[in-house]
Amino acid sequence: MQPELTSDQEMIIEQVEHFVKGQITAQARTWSHQEESAHDGLSSLGEQGLLGCRIPEKDGGPELDPVVLCRCLSAIAQADASLTVMAAMINGLAVEYLLQHDKTEHRSQRLEALTGGQEWAAWVSPDLTPSSHGKPAILAQPQEKGWSLDGEARFVT
Repeated sequence: MQPELTSDQEMIIEQVEHFVKGQITAQARTWSHQEESAHDGLSSLGEQGLLGCRIPEKDGGPELDPVVLCRCLSAIAQADASLTVMAAMINGLAVEYLLQHDKTEHRSQRLEALTGGQEWAAWVSPDLTPSSHGKPAILAQPQEKGWSLDGEARFVT
């Protein structure tokens, strides 16, 4: 069953499809041939507002419907799967986490940097063993420019 979309939603999806075909597809070919990461495409997606799709209007975002977000991600996937995963992680995890949990005065700056493609978010899956007594095996320490991870982890995404 396909949900019925409004004309505004259809227009947004068409604009994203046009952008992806005109910008991302050509870049994705270059990344593939040169064996580079698609992370360069994040700034392009950020400029188009595609990294903060679910941010509420009161926080300066477009507050797109989840169906529209999925259709936009699907359009990006036509060009580059890895870029789609990064965009989905930013939209679905990082932005949602900041919206739910960041109550500091820096929240809007963090959202802007993240959704503009200038900063990254990381998720760490630490190895918790019975000998760790519930303490994480990895610690994030703020640095002058960013963060450092200290310890061991099986996965950092």
